Amino acid sequence: MNMRITHALITLLIGIGTFSNCLLAGFSWNGYIVKTPSSGIVAYGSSINMEIVDFFSIVDLPDNEYPVSDGTPSYEWYVDDDEYPCKAGESVTFTTGANADLGAGDFLITVMGQRTYVIGWDTDDGGDDPPPITTAGFNRDSHTSNTANIETGLMLLAQTDATAAKISIKYNGNNATGMTQSVKAGSKIPLSAELEESSRTVTGYSWSVPGVIFKGYNQNAKSNPLTSITSSDMTQSTISFYWADGGSGRDVSCKLMIGSQEFSGKTTFDVLRPEIPVSVAVDSGHRIIQNNGVQYLIYGGIDQPFGIIFTRTTQIASPYENDEFSWAQIINLGVTSEIPNGVYIIIENALDGSFPYSNTPECGDHPGYPLHTGFTQVSQAVNASMYLMYKPQGSDVIEPAWVPLKKVDWFCRGVAKYVNNTWVVDSSEYSPNPVAVNTTAHPNWTTIK
Repeated sequence: MNMRITHALITLLIGIGTFSNCLLAGFSWNGYIVKTPSSGIVAYGSSINMEIVDFFSIVDLPDNEYPVSDGTPSYEWYVDDDEYPCKAGESVTFTTGANADLGAGDFLITVMGQRTYVIGWDTDDGGDDPPPITTAGFNRDSHTSNTANIETGLMLLAQTDATAAKISIKYNGNNATGMTQSVKAGSKIPLSAELEESSRTVTGYSWSVPGVIFKGYNQNAKSNPLTSITSSDMTQSTISFYWADGGSGRDVSCKLMIGSQEFSGKTTFDVLRPEIPVSVAVDSGHRIIQNNGVQYLIYGGIDQPFGIIFTRTTQIASPYENDEFSWAQIINLGVTSEIPNGVYIIIENALDGSFPYSNTPECGDHPGYPLHTGFTQVSQAVNASMYLMYKPQGSDVIEPAWVPLKKVDWFCRGVAKYVNNTWVVDSSEYSPNPVAVNTTAHPNWTTIK
């Protein structure tokens, strides 16, 4: 609702040109009241950032109300807080169309539209009139007053649109503009960008999100569990994503196009992600075993139960102690050959078994292959990657998804030969010192082994 804040009249000395034709009976004008940050000359064509103090409406008064002696049209100043998208204390940047001699804290009135004006006014509430702004270097056109004294006149200050727009960034439906939220990697981040002014039309959106993000991860999928963010996702009014990595002070912003103008809003996130130590132990090679009457070439079981063992710490620090951890393994390439049959079995980019591979702090693998009657030689090569996965839990976590923390690349290759009616290990190779490295790249498979 409008609230009249002064009985003072704003006397506009209307000059030459078409501008005077705009101020007709019944006309109202809306704009921002701003103040300058410092005193001094602001050169023509430069930019100045001004704090928004309030908003105003200039309304044509009825005939014969508050008449002035010189016959100049009179207008009254109102505040209209409900109609405008910005709030006091926010700022807007203007590009000057004149050399402006400004004093610190001076109040200026800027009119909405494709031009910005400075208007002088009279006060009867003890305030000071704004100081004059010089016209040195001023490029007049038909839209300006013919007076140099803007305390009683109207002057064009800028040729750019001075209209500021209030952009609201909402996180999970709640206003988060200018705020900082603490979230965990793997928690869904649903955001929306809204223009808090229904009378203006947004013609485009452009999100900017730092870090490694993804749209979704379905660990139960038979193939391609990872859904990536697309360029189209970044140009909608809403966006939902997950962070795979961590980091503090991440500014997420959205630019809105309104006509030819661009406005933006932002919110900030501190993304928490645990650091979990992982150790790896390997056995000394392949061996021949027998199980249920069938012999196998197998990696491991010599010095330890498995060919390779992965162990994560059980000392989980706050705030991750109630979150979930599991293992997932991808067979990058598995090749097996049989002689004399000449049969080759090739497995590529396959999820090993299921997800999770294991959800215990320790797990292992010992690839093997049966040595059937009639074979004279069998070889098996495996190249794999084991992932430590993480999924946050808690009431503040939104639709959690698995994210990768660690990755261990490893391989083994063994050859068994049938010699003198006995299977023997002919050769054995394996990763001597595989290490766990940090990763933000999900295990993404095309088949399941």
